[in-house]
Amino acid sequence: MFDRRRSPRYPCQWQGTIVLTGTRGSVTVTDLCMDGALVKSSGPRGRTGLARGARCAIRILSGEGLELLVLPAQVAHADGGRIGLTLISIEPAAQRMLHQLIEFNLGITAFARRDADARPWAH
Repeated sequence: MFDRRRSPRYPCQWQGTIVLTGTRGSVTVTDLCMDGALVKSSGPRGRTGLARGARCAIRILSGEGLELLVLPAQVAHADGGRIGLTLISIEPAAQRMLHQLIEFNLGITAFARRDADARPWAH
């Protein structure tokens, strides 16, 4: 099977919501990359009510329920409670935040190293 993705996918477990024309649905973000996401719907029996091509927004939430990031998206597929989203027209600030969120999820210490470099006494 040919993988059409342009960037690597990273598994995650972030709570979120999908917003579509004023309607919100709870989801779990299970897979994230710089140009897409895979979410699992919390709806009854996996019904999503989302059609392929529908424009929406994905809100990624912290463990405390605070909004971390809102990304405009389009439904690539929706079946069995799983919704594949293609991210569209992402602003540069949101791209940076998404990159940081992926790094945080992976436990990459790039920011810790940067901070350590700025504090010579920490070496």
